[in-house]
Amino acid sequence: DDPAGLDDDESFEGGPRMSAFDVAVMVRNAQRAVPIAKWAATPNYQFDGTSARFELSNHNQMLEGGEEETAGVNGFKTGRTDLAGDTLAVTATRDNRSIIAVVLNAPDAYAWSRYLLELGFETASDAAGTGEALPVPAVSVRAQRQRDRDEFLALVTGEPIGSITSTTEAGTDVTAFVTS
Repeated sequence: DDPAGLDDDESFEGGPRMSAFDVAVMVRNAQRAVPIAKWAATPNYQFDGTSARFELSNHNQMLEGGEEETAGVNGFKTGRTDLAGDTLAVTATRDNRSIIAVVLNAPDAYAWSRYLLELGFETASDAAGTGEALPVPAVSVRAQRQRDRDEFLALVTGEPIGSITSTTEAGTDVTAFVTS
């Protein structure tokens, strides 16, 4: 897959091929990563640069204050590629029930997403579904994956590969590698 997620002529092997189910799995995992979920739910963010004040606006218009504001929406991601067209993965929570709706290549991604969310919330939580269930979320901290990799390499080579120092500052995991 192309790391940029694009599917144009410049993309590695033509870019990624993902289904709405694949996107829903990714969104569910991303929701468990608090910093990602926080930014996906933030409609606007203002900050001061060295010479000016800047504002970043979330493109998800279903968030609070957006033109397509929808009750309970708390994230997630808009997009567009040549093959997928306009896309929207949206999350919403109402009455302790969370739903993920994913729309790919729709003429009106917001209208279809709203329809799917409303249909989901109107359907009893114990109603028979499609039989498809999202797998259990699998999220790991990057620093832990890097430590696991280092430990594995040390094990298979029999030599110390390096040392890792990990600290947490303001909720951000900072990792430094020192290699021999």
